[in-house]
Amino acid sequence: MTLHDLEGNRLILWLSYFQEGPRSRGRRIPRSSANSKISLEDLVRAAQAFGLNPEPLREVIYPRERSKIGAVVVDKRKSKQATLRELGEWLKQHRQTQ
Repeated sequence: MTLHDLEGNRLILWLSYFQEGPRSRGRRIPRSSANSKISLEDLVRAAQAFGLNPEPLREVIYPRERSKIGAVVVDKRKSKQATLRELGEWLKQHRQTQ
Protein backbone atom coordinates (compact mmCIF):
# COMPACT_ATOMS: atom_id res chain seq x y z
CA MET A 1 0.00 0.00 0.00
CA THR A 2 1.17 3.49 -0.77
CA LEU A 3 -0.11 6.71 0.72
CA HIS A 4 -1.83 7.45 -2.59
CA ASP A 5 -3.94 4.29 -2.21
CA LEU A 6 -5.87 5.72 0.76
CA GLU A 7 -9.53 6.23 0.09
CA GLY A 8 -11.81 8.82 1.65
CA ASN A 9 -12.73 6.48 4.50
CA ARG A 10 -9.21 6.28 5.98
CA LEU A 11 -6.95 8.84 7.67
CA ILE A 12 -3.19 8.92 7.96
CA LEU A 13 -1.96 10.05 11.37
CA TRP A 14 1.72 10.98 11.47
CA LEU A 15 3.62 10.47 14.69
CA SER A 16 4.74 14.13 14.46
CA TYR A 17 1.13 15.23 15.05
CA PHE A 18 1.41 14.00 18.66
CA GLN A 19 5.00 14.94 19.55
CA GLU A 20 6.10 18.00 21.48
CA GLY A 21 7.47 20.86 19.49
CA PRO A 22 6.08 23.74 17.50
CA ARG A 23 3.20 23.37 15.09
CA SER A 24 5.59 24.28 12.29
CA ARG A 25 7.26 20.89 12.91
CA GLY A 26 3.96 19.05 12.55
CA ARG A 27 2.24 19.04 15.96
CA ARG A 28 -1.55 19.18 15.52
CA ILE A 29 -2.80 18.63 19.06
CA PRO A 30 -2.67 20.99 22.05
CA ARG A 31 0.77 21.29 23.62
CA SER A 32 -0.69 19.99 26.91
CA SER A 33 -1.48 16.64 25.25
CA ALA A 34 1.78 16.36 23.27
CA ASN A 35 4.58 14.03 24.33
CA SER A 36 8.11 13.72 22.99
CA LYS A 37 8.36 10.08 24.05
CA ILE A 38 5.34 8.76 22.16
CA SER A 39 6.07 5.73 19.99
CA LEU A 40 4.31 4.26 17.00
CA GLU A 41 3.17 1.38 19.21
CA ASP A 42 1.57 3.86 21.65
CA LEU A 43 -0.35 5.44 18.78
CA VAL A 44 -1.48 2.03 17.50
CA ARG A 45 -2.67 1.09 21.01
CA ALA A 46 -4.67 4.33 21.28
CA ALA A 47 -6.29 3.78 17.88
CA GLN A 48 -7.18 0.21 18.87
CA ALA A 49 -8.85 1.53 22.03
CA PHE A 50 -11.18 3.57 19.80
CA GLY A 51 -11.78 0.68 17.38
CA LEU A 52 -10.20 2.51 14.44
CA ASN A 53 -8.52 -0.51 12.77
CA PRO A 54 -4.95 0.89 12.93
CA GLU A 55 -2.42 -0.10 10.32
CA PRO A 56 1.12 1.03 11.25
CA LEU A 57 3.44 2.34 8.55
CA ARG A 58 6.99 2.22 9.84
CA GLU A 59 9.07 3.20 6.84
CA VAL A 60 7.31 6.35 5.67
CA ILE A 61 8.78 9.83 5.54
CA TYR A 62 6.89 12.77 7.01
CA PRO A 63 7.15 15.54 4.40
CA ARG A 64 8.04 18.37 6.80
CA GLU A 65 10.89 16.53 8.47
CA ARG A 66 12.16 14.33 5.66
CA SER A 67 12.93 11.59 8.17
CA LYS A 68 11.38 8.19 8.70
CA ILE A 69 9.16 8.66 11.72
CA GLY A 70 6.20 6.44 10.95
CA ALA A 71 2.47 6.86 10.75
CA VAL A 72 -0.75 4.98 11.39
CA VAL A 73 -3.62 4.61 8.94
CA VAL A 74 -7.01 4.44 10.69
CA ASP A 75 -10.68 4.28 9.79
CA LYS A 76 -12.33 7.68 9.42
CA ARG A 77 -15.21 8.00 11.87
CA LYS A 78 -14.97 11.72 12.65
CA SER A 79 -13.05 14.65 11.27
CA LYS A 80 -9.28 14.34 11.32
CA GLN A 81 -8.93 17.06 13.96
CA ALA A 82 -11.55 15.45 16.23
CA THR A 83 -9.79 12.08 15.90
CA LEU A 84 -6.42 13.67 16.70
CA ARG A 85 -7.77 15.37 19.82
CA GLU A 86 -9.42 12.19 21.11
CA LEU A 87 -6.28 10.13 20.59
CA GLY A 88 -4.13 12.89 22.11
CA GLU A 89 -6.27 12.97 25.25
CA TRP A 90 -6.22 9.16 25.49
CA LEU A 91 -2.43 9.15 25.18
CA LYS A 92 -2.15 11.91 27.81
CA GLN A 93 -4.33 10.01 30.31
CA HIS A 94 -2.49 6.75 29.80
CA ARG A 95 0.89 8.45 30.02
CA GLN A 96 0.00 9.76 33.47
CA THR A 97 -1.11 6.33 34.73
CA GLN A 98 2.08 4.55 33.67
